[in-house]
Amino acid sequence: MDAITSLVVNTSAYWFKNSNELIDLKEGRNASFEYGHYGNPTTKALEEKMSALEKAESTLFVSSGMYASVGMLAALVPVGRHIVTITDCYRKTRIFIQNELPKMGISDSVMMLRACSFVIARMPMWRRLAQLIKLWDHVLWMIIHKNIVVRKLLYATLNEIFIFDPADMDSLKSAMDQNNLVNNLSLVFMESPTNPFLRCVDIEFISKLCHNKGALVCIDATFASPVNQKALTLGADIVLHSATKFIGGHNDVLGGYLSGSEELISKIH
Repeated sequence: MDAITSLVVNTSAYWFKNSNELIDLKEGRNASFEYGHYGNPTTKALEEKMSALEKAESTLFVSSGMYASVGMLAALVPVGRHIVTITDCYRKTRIFIQNELPKMGISDSVMMLRACSFVIARMPMWRRLAQLIKLWDHVLWMIIHKNIVVRKLLYATLNEIFIFDPADMDSLKSAMDQNNLVNNLSLVFMESPTNPFLRCVDIEFISKLCHNKGALVCIDATFASPVNQKALTLGADIVLHSATKFIGGHNDVLGGYLSGSEELISKIH
């Protein structure tokens, strides 16, 4: 058909004219669809468009951004291995990493990004206090987390700049030089820009550092969209999005996707 827009295919199963067509599909001689769970023409069209935007070999679209995170972690991090992530990320992702991954025999280290700063010098007192209260849950979680080591906690007065600086890129490099971490490290998972504070990480630096240690790098780039940032071209192995946000754009759909190499996306699929 010559439709300008992509067709919406509403079916859970597909028709084969005879057994030979099904055999050809199973043995790789014919590209077709078998069952809705394995693929759909509409979804495939969407995945191809996102691959083009991300400059990726392959894309997998799923029901939500959270499921994209869960599926990726479950598929790529074996039992007994280790991941590194940051505290400044989507809260539900952080909770899943903290509470659910240990049940699967997966441990984690959590780091906070450098330059978590708030300029509050000229704010009224109530707004200064509000800024600190806003940070409290974030800071408390880091302090009580079993693997957190707070290296620095610097702050001046409520009239100056509040800086929480326990983990810059140097501390990431230092942590990854530890033998027990390097030997078990499978994945480094970060957001850029982060949710909710919109901080950016040096994806190229992190990718080179992690690849030298044999670890994969996944970047959640939801708050950038592939229009503003292409994490794969900067060295990341996988880029993840909650399509519910800027990809959807109209607050009327839920969705998520992962883009990367054909090999990695096939493992997740």
